[in-house]
Amino acid sequence: MLRRGVRQAAVTAKLTLVRQRGALVAAPSLAEALYCPIAANSFACSRSTFAAQQLVGSIQHRAFSSKETTTTPPEVETETPEDAGNSEPEEESAEAALQTTLQEKDAMLSDYKDKLVRLLADMENLRDRTSRQAEQSRSFAIQGFVKSLLDVADNLERAAGSVTDESLQGLSSDGKPLTAQQCNKLLTGLLEGVHLTDRILVQALKQNGVEKFSPLGQKFDPNKHSALFQIPDAEKEPGTVVVVTKSGYSLNGRVVRAAEVGVSTQA
Repeated sequence: MLRRGVRQAAVTAKLTLVRQRGALVAAPSLAEALYCPIAANSFACSRSTFAAQQLVGSIQHRAFSSKETTTTPPEVETETPEDAGNSEPEEESAEAALQTTLQEKDAMLSDYKDKLVRLLADMENLRDRTSRQAEQSRSFAIQGFVKSLLDVADNLERAAGSVTDESLQGLSSDGKPLTAQQCNKLLTGLLEGVHLTDRILVQALKQNGVEKFSPLGQKFDPNKHSALFQIPDAEKEPGTVVVVTKSGYSLNGRVVRAAEVGVSTQA
């Protein structure tokens, strides 16, 4: 439609120019043309021709601008048989690479699974071994303390063996009556054995953190002493331990057994 309008405007402009030229030939001068009706019409036609030319130029300019601004649609690439043939090897190579990657991942997964199973087995063995060691530690925790007491048991056994049935009947080993000197010797040996056994026992207890204490003459302490009775004593300050019936024992500074004592009071 736009091209058709442009063509019609061009034809009209050409016809107007032809008519104008004929009118100018017929009129001898511009003054005659102004007073001659035909010339006047030619002058008017020239003005209309000029306007038509301006219109045609404007239309052409708009048409040219519309062509420049019009965007061309993107070209669609068509795949040729040669391109299709070239793409097949690429797809095969990509599939082969993917298959190789999957195989590598499967191998890694199998390796990790094997390591995990071994780790779980090691942890289970460690748990069992630790449990056995803890049980053994609880069962044999006092092994050192028991070994230290064996000497005490041996000494008590020897002390008991030093007194025979004949000695109890007042007879010596040859069946004769015991003299006073023999009885004194027997009792002295027995007493020394008891004292030695007591020292060994105290030493064994001390090696294991157990200490013996006797609060005789000390101020009564309810945290360490247990008062069994009171004794009026004017020479002692009230609340002083004057009698110890049982010694006290402590384990690593903590009282295991309080000493049983008698406490003085005002007379």
